Amino acid sequence: MTASDDHKRIYQAIFENPPRADISWEQVLDLLRTCGVRLIENGGEDGQWIRVWCETRRANAILHRLEDQPCLSLLMVKAVRRFLITSGVQPPRNPNE
Repeated sequence: MTASDDHKRIYQAIFENPPRADISWEQVLDLLRTCGVRLIENGGEDGQWIRVWCETRRANAILHRLEDQPCLSLLMVKAVRRFLITSGVQPPRNPNE
């Protein structure tokens, strides 16, 4: 499986209904970075706020990552989904397709 295949799998998981509770923060952040989304992370007592910004569409969102949670909450899955729709961000294409 290529990195691009993994990104597509995570992208598809974000849009599944009902929302999944096993989507890793690290995988989502890697997907967003690979898609050219700017991330600004700011730590706090109970976790960190992550501001995501898509320059081309002027779309942004604030995501709250709890310190002890490796996976997105269902609320954060929905927030990432809304951001992807609003920004038009798509997973990178595999050059072999």
